Amino acid sequence: MSEFKLEFGRRLKSIRKQRKMSLEEMAALLGTSKQVLSRYETGQRTPKVTTAREYAEQLGVPLTYLLGEDEAAAPEPSVPGQETITIIGKNGQSKIYHVPTEKVDLMQRFMDFMADFVQDETDGT
Repeated sequence: MSEFKLEFGRRLKSIRKQRKMSLEEMAALLGTSKQVLSRYETGQRTPKVTTAREYAEQLGVPLTYLLGEDEAAAPEPSVPGQETITIIGKNGQSKIYHVPTEKVDLMQRFMDFMADFVQDETDGT
């Protein structure tokens, strides 16, 4: 069994588990059957490149990630009903948060308020 088949399957399964989805739910999202998805996850089957590209788009991850490229380069997969927000601290370290979609506007307004507050403090007003 090729390393590509195993890695593609591992990454698909990892995304599915991270999103707490069943085989049926993930298969429906990807437009395939749970049997086909299971075969991908276990390395028994390899998708065509066009299929892998479609899966990457549906899952919100780079195709190169699904194809076994550097894991560190992959963004956090999106979670249905949530937005992924990355905040970079003063030390340059980033932290990823998953925020419910309906709370994103509130979070943006809060961040704008804090930016204005810090600017006012810096200006001495």
